[in-house]
Amino acid sequence: MLCLISESFKEVSFNNWIEYHTTEKYRTTANKEILTDYYAKRWYEAGELACGPIRTIINITNRCNLNCNHCSKKESFDGQDINLSDYFFILEKITTAGVHNVSLTGGEPLLHHQILKILEKTKKANCQIDILNAIKKRGSIL
Repeated sequence: MLCLISESFKEVSFNNWIEYHTTEKYRTTANKEILTDYYAKRWYEAGELACGPIRTIINITNRCNLNCNHCSKKESFDGQDINLSDYFFILEKITTAGVHNVSLTGGEPLLHHQILKILEKTKKANCQIDILNAIKKRGSIL
């Protein structure tokens, strides 16, 4: 969850707060967590903090062309894809809730038969799109 801080909160800006609390005195993880909670609570109580869901991860296929050791999905080209109507329904619900970042995953999301329609509809919904796959790690070519 991402928290956005209003610019009208003048006592301490978020960047100054980070700079101040990363000095030698506040470098321990415990202190950072305590201070983060403290300031987040103050900003929220002052009405200056708006929190909400910003990202959704959607598994659009179980098909994959790889067999990565770390992955629960194994190489399979006969896995199931999410159908477009279900994806569009989910997309409508999450964008209504304020989500503006959609991460597509699977298996290998680029193997979904309707990937171009999914990308087009997601872009029209004004969402940033991330594709989580293993191409970069394994250097595979689809």
